[in-house]
Amino acid sequence: MQGVLRAVELMDDLNVGLLNMSELHAFILRVDPGSFLNFLILSHNILVVFAILFPDHFIPEVHVAMEKFLSQDSLALTEKYR
Repeated sequence: MQGVLRAVELMDDLNVGLLNMSELHAFILRVDPGSFLNFLILSHNILVVFAILFPDHFIPEVHVAMEKFLSQDSLALTEKYR
């Protein structure tokens, strides 16, 4: 969740802002190159938890915005795999 917080802080340019984290996942931790799917699964789980914890505030517009943001976050983290 610290990584998601960092992504929120760097939202204006996720690819540049998360470059170090992308390199960490690709070269040091050697996360599987097919990990984009894993990041999407993690994103989905984050959405489910938010929906459970904040049912009154998790309206459809928030759901769509969060899903879009987490998808862009996943793309930025897998940038070094391309």
